[in-house]
Amino acid sequence: IAGYSAIALDNARLYERERNFVTELSRSMLPVAPDLPGLDVLTRYLPAATGTKVGGDWFDVFRLPSGATAFVIGDVVGHGVTAATVMGQVRTAIRCYALLELPPSEVLRNVSALTGGLFGESFVTCFYAVHSPGDGVLTYANAGHLPAVLVRPGAGLEEIGEALAQPL
Repeated sequence: IAGYSAIALDNARLYERERNFVTELSRSMLPVAPDLPGLDVLTRYLPAATGTKVGGDWFDVFRLPSGATAFVIGDVVGHGVTAATVMGQVRTAIRCYALLELPPSEVLRNVSALTGGLFGESFVTCFYAVHSPGDGVLTYANAGHLPAVLVRPGAGLEEIGEALAQPL
């Protein structure tokens, strides 16, 4: 009985350590929504996985050099540290190409070319949009992700970005 109890306690410690690692990893990868003039940015992140399973889904909101705002929603297929690592790399690549002020379709095309053979069998879906404050235009591209939901003041919900394109 003492031997089984020792194994059970050891397994519980290992599980707790892995759960803490995964929780910290997930928390460290979530962005803080920036304060953007003229926009109310509200975020809510509810991961599908629980326990020790970290996922590869993410969102990002950031200001571009022109003053426009970029919005990103993405998902790496799979769970675990590998999916979270791929997510971090793809998120960084999207930010880098976005800062060049390329159109959304070009940002996703370049990220897809960059990540083409890096991750083996995995694939990534991504919705990327840019809001121009001057004219209020929202330009977007979708690489196989579920449509985004646009909420306009005084109007209903509108799905944008049909998920017909190939994933990254």
